[in-house]
This record gives sequence, C-alpha cells and structure tokens, in this order.
Amino acid sequence: MIDMKKQYRTRDGRKVRVLATDANHPNYPVVALIEIPGGEEFASHMSIDGRMLIHCKNNSDLIEYNPAQDLKVDQPLLVFNFLGAQFQRRHFAEFKDGEVWCFDNGQTSFTSIDGRSSSWRNWTDDLTLEKDGK
Repeated sequence: MIDMKKQYRTRDGRKVRVLATDANHPNYPVVALIEIPGGEEFASHMSIDGRMLIHCKNNSDLIEYNPAQDLKVDQPLLVFNFLGAQFQRRHFAEFKDGEVWCFDNGQTSFTSIDGRSSSWRNWTDDLTLEKDGK
C-alpha cells in the first residue's frame, strides 16, 4: 500500500511526489506527480499498491525509494543514533538491509584496514548542519 510518509520513485527511476491516497476513484485512489525529462511533472492516478495499470507491470509503477541508495562510498556524512546526541563525522560505507553503514572512527575505504563499519539510524549529507549542532 502506498503510504504518504514514504518516498517513491517509478520503476524506471523517475522522481515521484505522492499527493493523495484517498482520491474518489474505485480502482485508482492514489494521485502522484511523476517527473518527466526536462524536469516537468505529470499527474497520474494509481492503484493503492502503486500500479498505473492494475493487471500488469509498467515502468511508471511506484516503488519505495530510500535516498541512502544514492550515497557514494566515502561520501562524508553527519550521523547520530539518538535524539539529542551530537553529530558524528563519518564516511559512507554501504547501504545494507535498509540501513546506512559508515566506516568506524572516521575512517574511509582507503584508511580502514579491516573495513569495519557500523549502522546509523539518522544521517544527513548536509554538512552545514554541523555548525548549528543540529
């Protein structure tokens, strides 16, 4: 089921903004804006499970998306596990099992001898936030 709290892309990788999941339509209650080449968007009604056409797969079907999927190895991140905790500087290692993993102790893929990494619940690639403390 499409959830307004989650992020989605189309099956072929285009950006999506879900506007509603309760439109007055018996088969297509989801309304989404789908990006097309050039940055424009078009509106589409979708089934509650994100399909453009109920009985077959389509490149415009919605699939859940996590921005961590776009991170690059060694990309600097600010991470923390608990609210109120200070940011820790880390370098991205991998996206595994739906979690962001970073090399331990600020190491990178180049400096880590054993490749040890830890998962982090919260992360940002906006390094300017460190100046504000959060």
